[in-house]
Amino acid sequence: MSAHNHTALPSKPHPIASAFFTSHDNTIRHQSTSSTTAESEVAKIRNSLGWRTRYASSTWYPVTIIPSGHKLVTFHVRQVFPAERLHIKTECTESNNEEVDPVYGTGNTVWPGSIVLLKYIEKLARGRDNPFANSTVADLGAGTAITTIVAALFGAKFVACTDGCSHVVELAAFNVQHAIRELNGKTHQLSDVFDEMKHHINEQCYTINGCKVVVQKYLWGDGSLSNDSKKHFDIILCADCIVPKLYPIDPLVDALDELSNDNTVAYLSYEKRYYSDFDPSGEFLRLATLRRLHVEIVPESELDAMYFATDIEVWKVTRMTL
Repeated sequence: MSAHNHTALPSKPHPIASAFFTSHDNTIRHQSTSSTTAESEVAKIRNSLGWRTRYASSTWYPVTIIPSGHKLVTFHVRQVFPAERLHIKTECTESNNEEVDPVYGTGNTVWPGSIVLLKYIEKLARGRDNPFANSTVADLGAGTAITTIVAALFGAKFVACTDGCSHVVELAAFNVQHAIRELNGKTHQLSDVFDEMKHHINEQCYTINGCKVVVQKYLWGDGSLSNDSKKHFDIILCADCIVPKLYPIDPLVDALDELSNDNTVAYLSYEKRYYSDFDPSGEFLRLATLRRLHVEIVPESELDAMYFATDIEVWKVTRMTL
């Protein structure tokens, strides 16, 4: 067979597949000396693959939580895929990277980092001292708005659901309104037509579980975000927004600095991805330190036992004390 008839193989394996087979190879290599540890690592990878891919291609992504003192709650958020792109130009991204939807940027689907962060803050909310009770929350780069919705369900009194892309803000607003209908027991059939979203968006201010939720466009660090009574927030959430190949890190750190006072706690999820110019986590730490922000990696043991991954970290960011 001639060489030109061969199918070209991808130059790089998918990172999740690579991680799985690396662990698998390590299991075989160390079977005689450390089989228990190696098998445990493979189990972690298999578990991660399971929840990461289960609803990755679903139009509606189900989110199930148990708020403190309440029964199990499930709601769905709409995901939008490339085939559903709106053929219009937008200011959402200046990147020519083919992996980024030109309309929605990276905010059109539920990313694994969002789930890891969501399940971590669920553990916090169900603890003895629920940090979300009667709190003000800023959700940065909210995307499908899942962390906004759960923050409201966990007892926040005000949540600012924000994104820098107008179309993602529209998607977030739709998901918030749709979740409200579900939570109120309106079990109508879920629509598969994205164009219907526009007919449901009548306002950008909603109420979930007694919490005021405002959905709005916010460009990191531009000074336009505040809650009803002040500029600073009690809690800031940011799921998987450190992607320097697409978005600069500096504005995100500016936003954390702008929205934080001495009592603010920010929770960020970070998925480790290769970037040739610098280490994203190291650069974030450098910029945060310049703004007197302390970054702490949450130990894996404190994350949800099911919803975690070896390539995803949760960071706790607070203001340094003098």
